[in-house]
Amino acid sequence: MSRRGSQQGRESRLRILDATLRLASEKGYEGTTISLVSDHTGLPASSIYWHFANKEALLAAAMEHGISQLPLALPEARRTAYDELAHERFARAVDMVVTGPEVWQFGLMLSLERRPKEPAARKTFLALHRRLTDTLAEWWAAALPEDVADPVRARQLAVFHLACIDGFFVGYSADQGWDLERLGELIATGVVAQVDSWRSGR
Repeated sequence: MSRRGSQQGRESRLRILDATLRLASEKGYEGTTISLVSDHTGLPASSIYWHFANKEALLAAAMEHGISQLPLALPEARRTAYDELAHERFARAVDMVVTGPEVWQFGLMLSLERRPKEPAARKTFLALHRRLTDTLAEWWAAALPEDVADPVRARQLAVFHLACIDGFFVGYSADQGWDLERLGELIATGVVAQVDSWRSGR
């Protein structure tokens, strides 16, 4: 394949993945079809099948593509600034909701579904969820003041942290008019208050 053909192939693949993710976040697993993806990309179904063996492979690749676009990096953990870090971290969580709502919306939809054969896209999202919980637990363990830092508390904060992100996505996707930035500040303030209460022994 020529360089130009290779570039066109990459561009077509990205168009297919972006369209699939948008459709899947609106219509779910069953409602997203190769025919619909073809309509939304202007590419024939044969082009889609050239890149992806079947719908299962397409949706799994779309999930992986969406995850790769998420701003998942964590700020450096510094014990002396856990209050600032909490606010920064939840501000970044809000950014993640605004920049990547499709992948999380599709992932949450899949999480609630039970099927005889678990779709690869669901496995990919749930694996991301578990990995993020572990990463956040490690981050909180390094960010908490030494007098209250322990694996149990760090894990509790990580689970709460991720539950808030899930909630942000539900509110954002439902178009409830939530002020996510303000909510992020309130949650961060509450987390800091909890850490302070641990430090004071309350």
